[in-house]
Amino acid sequence: MISITAKNFIDGGWQDPVDCFESLDPADVRETVGTAPRSTADDIDRAVSVATRTFARWRTVGAPKRADAIDSFAQVLKRYGKEVAKYLCRESGKLQAEATAEVQDALAIAQCAAGSARSPRGLVGVPDSPVDDVHAWLEPHGVVACLTPGYSPVALPLRHILPALAVGDTVVWKPSEHTPVCAQWLSRLFLEAGFLEGALNIVHGAGETVGAALSRHPGVSAVVFCGNRETAVDIQTALAGDLSRPLVLEPSAVSAAIVCDDANLETAAVAIASAALRNCGQTPDSVDRVFVAKSVQDDFVMRLSSKLEGLEVGPGLEPNVQLGPLVSADAHERYVDLRASCRGEVLYDGFAAIEPLVEHGWFAAPLVVRLSHSEYMAGPPDESRVPRILIVPVDDEAQATEAFNASAARSSLAIFTRNRNAERDVRERAAFKRGYVNLSTVCSQTQILTAGTAGSFGRGQGLTRMKTFTVGQTTAD
Repeated sequence: MISITAKNFIDGGWQDPVDCFESLDPADVRETVGTAPRSTADDIDRAVSVATRTFARWRTVGAPKRADAIDSFAQVLKRYGKEVAKYLCRESGKLQAEATAEVQDALAIAQCAAGSARSPRGLVGVPDSPVDDVHAWLEPHGVVACLTPGYSPVALPLRHILPALAVGDTVVWKPSEHTPVCAQWLSRLFLEAGFLEGALNIVHGAGETVGAALSRHPGVSAVVFCGNRETAVDIQTALAGDLSRPLVLEPSAVSAAIVCDDANLETAAVAIASAALRNCGQTPDSVDRVFVAKSVQDDFVMRLSSKLEGLEVGPGLEPNVQLGPLVSADAHERYVDLRASCRGEVLYDGFAAIEPLVEHGWFAAPLVVRLSHSEYMAGPPDESRVPRILIVPVDDEAQATEAFNASAARSSLAIFTRNRNAERDVRERAAFKRGYVNLSTVCSQTQILTAGTAGSFGRGQGLTRMKTFTVGQTTAD
């Protein structure tokens, strides 16, 4: 595949880059997937200025026309889906099946946003007196800055960009510096779909420079960030004094599983292994810890380890590969450090399978480590974002729920049991955002059906997502 030059996309056109950085193939860093510009403060100023100017027109074109533009985007994405999936594999390290699934998720997001854009966003309230009318409606914020990570470079950005555009906001998007070619593909699709020039603008560059400057830009009306918790905290701290600017943070968080003593252990092992290995453990729903009943822990660990053995590791574009690389050098360094200094008893280490590949690729192998409940509660580890699985033996569901809730940030939780009472108890006590019963935490359909809220890691679409990008207004007369 040829190397692609990604460019800043401003006011409906691509800007010729001056100073560029390379996007490397995570499976073989000797290969370059493409290049992208190191955006400057002037680039950011221009993108925000264009978005501000365009907002006055875009908000008034009418919801049906905005919906038509998003629907056209969905049709273009369907037409080029296979090409987009290829570059998803090559630039982010995803397997072919994972890339295809992400494109399908992106298509569903676009279709949902197009439908929701046509939904009414106002109401007439019951008046306090016969002569009063009370009206309430939702207005767009203005310019939305969107900063997204590289582990989901297509579906995740669209989950924010399209609802924002649907309600009349304009967007300046800073994609991950690890996946600029995927962003270039999306800019091409937006251009072909016929969006109003300047409704979406894209600036490339590093998060600590371009991302930080964009999120703090005085012309930005709202900020959306998805990624690691450290950066989320930095953005929140920097904008703490600005009460007029809505901030939506979707930081990385812990996803876990509870395996009860009556669980079907084979079902649990298959589901947890698939969730732990999804996108090499980098997705927010990848299970990285399992609270398992002590009476079945040995049997479960044996079954889980058997699912991790003999994996075909390699570039995601190759057929039959079951585990691809991590998306970046930073992610690989995190894996190396975690493997070298992990707490607990190592039960399984698949490093031998990737050893021939790590010289030129950012590969990580499954790692299974056991911690006692007391060791875990003494300091629950942060989410790993690599294929590391902690095994924590527990006495019962109550102790498992306590351990899950002790994590600093929580995302998904799966429980494996035949006991409906145990399921109900966990559902009522555990502080999860998405729950699953005898299922993998990477069931894609819940990404569309689950209701999300502003400031959460909710992955909802439809009207709930639309409200994130609007502000309520009321009048009484």
